Amino acid sequence: MKELDKNNKIKYLLKLYEEKKFLELESITLELTKIDPNEIAYWNLLGASQNLQRKFEEAIKSFQQTCIINPRQKENYANLATAYQDYGDLDNAIENFQRFLKIDPNNAQIVGKISHIYIGKREPIKVIEFAEKALEIEKKAEYYYCLSEGYSLLNDLEKAGHFLKKCLSLEPNLPIGLYKYGTLFFKSGRYSDAAKSFMKSKYADWEERYLQSLYMDESFSEYKEYMKKFLNKPNISPIIQSISSHAEINFQKDEEYNFCKNPMKMILHEKVSELNDDKKFLNQIINDIRNPKIVTMHQDLLHNGTQSENRLLDYKNIQSFKKLRTIILKKIFSFKEKFSESKSHLIKYWPERYQLNSWYIDMNNEGFLDPHIHESGWLSGSLYLNIPKNIKKNEGNIEFSLGTSEFPKIKNDISKKNLNLSTGDIVMFPSSLFHKTIPFSSDEKRLCIAFDFKSNKS
Repeated sequence: MKELDKNNKIKYLLKLYEEKKFLELESITLELTKIDPNEIAYWNLLGASQNLQRKFEEAIKSFQQTCIINPRQKENYANLATAYQDYGDLDNAIENFQRFLKIDPNNAQIVGKISHIYIGKREPIKVIEFAEKALEIEKKAEYYYCLSEGYSLLNDLEKAGHFLKKCLSLEPNLPIGLYKYGTLFFKSGRYSDAAKSFMKSKYADWEERYLQSLYMDESFSEYKEYMKKFLNKPNISPIIQSISSHAEINFQKDEEYNFCKNPMKMILHEKVSELNDDKKFLNQIINDIRNPKIVTMHQDLLHNGTQSENRLLDYKNIQSFKKLRTIILKKIFSFKEKFSESKSHLIKYWPERYQLNSWYIDMNNEGFLDPHIHESGWLSGSLYLNIPKNIKKNEGNIEFSLGTSEFPKIKNDISKKNLNLSTGDIVMFPSSLFHKTIPFSSDEKRLCIAFDFKSNKS
């Protein structure tokens, strides 16, 4: 490298990038930024190599340097915003895309990206605002898609469908648009139409959604036939397992799918000694949750409560969160050890590379969560920081079941399990298992940290 001039050095580095030799690229560019700290290309390639290795905090620092070197170069803010977005820090992602727009206010692509981020934040008014701004600049299918998502979040399915039609009129075979049609049909109970849309989309987890739609449509023959294609590969879909567990009861016949065939037997409810024995630590966590830097988001399933974004324990500068993350991971791996004899694919294919998503749920009087599963999870759980005292029997408890009232019923004996909770408890369970919170009456808050341990193959 030393004998090359700057242009040829950059060409060599770009070749490493194209060959996906990100570790080598990072090592070389780290040295080059020390030798020539004002060369933006080195910092950009360093940041890109770090981001693609999921070293998000390092990537953010690298891209920040480009903004310091040249604060008038709009692409620097786009790169920094993307790194923040990949890290899950959506507010800083928006802020830096906004800085880009101060330089280039009519860039529809960046305006559209902000709308997409607000979809992730589940803020429908902002989704719609930025989608409309993008459409004022340029009429593109993806911006109509964002508009449809905004109205879908508002549960205005008529307007959501209207703008989705506009999206598909511009790009009739847009996979994400067809997939979204499937979700709208599913949400409105038109399961046959949902199945057709998912099949046509071939987008994301469309096969699981197609199977789910067949089952909900009571197209049981087609469901049984299509299920066969999932049996000869790792059974690692919480969505499919949730259907299969219900089908086993409905059909009174053993189902082969085995992410976790008997999820009720794999619920682990324990005390967390670090919280029960150290009230100072417990109170510090509760105080840190009130930090104004922690971003909240809308959650359709949550009533009379507040939820944070799902990277709560990734705030590494908050020591109580850092300690709690270690405690939770220790509990998660003790779950694996406890059920090590299980033949479930949940244990057999336990992720070697994983990520831990976490968020707080703060409920007020009469608060509750609707029944749901964690569709992208592996092992889910909740750690309880405060359970109100003097509430009636079962109030505020977590209830598990193998289905919801919306599932097709041939048999009505759907299993349920109710756990009595106390402050300092942790509950862990397969992500395929339906669960809800029972409403409670109290002036005290019900506060917990929920989490998903999940595979990270990227």
